[in-house]
Amino acid sequence: MGIAEAIGAIVTLGLAFLGLRVMSGEISLGFGGKADAHEVLGAKLGDLDVAVVVFGVEERARDFVWRALDAIEKDAEPNPISRRKTLAAYVKLLSSVRAAWLCGAARDTVPMPAELARDAFERVVEDYRARARGIVPTDAVAAPKGYRDAAPRAQELCTLALVVVTSAPIRDVDAPSSRDELEHALLRLIDGSTLHRLALVRGPEGSRRLRVAELESLHPELVPLEDAEGCVICHACGGPNVDGGARCRHCGVGV
Repeated sequence: MGIAEAIGAIVTLGLAFLGLRVMSGEISLGFGGKADAHEVLGAKLGDLDVAVVVFGVEERARDFVWRALDAIEKDAEPNPISRRKTLAAYVKLLSSVRAAWLCGAARDTVPMPAELARDAFERVVEDYRARARGIVPTDAVAAPKGYRDAAPRAQELCTLALVVVTSAPIRDVDAPSSRDELEHALLRLIDGSTLHRLALVRGPEGSRRLRVAELESLHPELVPLEDAEGCVICHACGGPNVDGGARCRHCGVGV
């Protein structure tokens, strides 16, 4: 191996390790300078990204969302075709309940070799599962400004972390200003790139309740959405709807 190739290998592994640490919560999901790394390094043939899009959703919509997820996952199979269909179903469901989104975030790592991407994926998924059990990330940092004003501190919500290993990066949404911006990051996950791994982690587990105040320690990466106004829950199906609509978008019953 020549000197140039050796230096290139060291840089690639260094950036991959940074992405691995970031996605596992060791740098609290902040990527600082990652966009430049994408432009300078570029994705080599076979390199993959670990991407995560996280949503804070009104607790009142939880039963509706959980039932829909159960139906999607009941038919899921561990093969590439089924995996892509499952992702499409996840994205469609999450988009359909955007009226209940309160906060969110989207991240992806720098391109890394496939074996490192698989390891990073497992660590990210386990990290979000631990948070769903109420375990605070070891290196949690102060939450972004806005939590205290975004919603009553006693307001309850649930979280959904969609984690994928994909051949195409998604744009980071460090401070999403609207639901449209967060949805854009979500839709990028189904842009036709190869999907290698997929997981959706729901929180909190069991009968636990998660309050806005707890987000400061459990999910410091989530940023309140400026247009996260109250939604109307359908009395028939429990689905969330934008306030002011005549009929439920999920079942058609008047709301």
